[in-house]
Amino acid sequence: MLSCCLICGNIWAEEPEQALLKVVYNRGIAPIKFTEESGKASGLLNEYWRLLAEETGLNLKFVEVETFAESLDMVKSGVADLHTGIFYTEASL
Repeated sequence: MLSCCLICGNIWAEEPEQALLKVVYNRGIAPIKFTEESGKASGLLNEYWRLLAEETGLNLKFVEVETFAESLDMVKSGVADLHTGIFYTEASL
């Protein structure tokens, strides 16, 4: 999470209520990140971002995608502003 805060440091330098930040996550990794039957983004990481938004005034929109690769592509291409969380694993190399 610290790396996300460091990467996104310039976002907080601006007026947070002016920008809608798109936070992308890939589905199906409960309890880390998932979508409830109601359509609400949920899980530990999504709730962390929601709490951060409440405390800082950030305006977030969660975007769900099918795969991890798709979520990374969205961040790389600028379609999404943030990723809910990325962890080092052998498979991610």
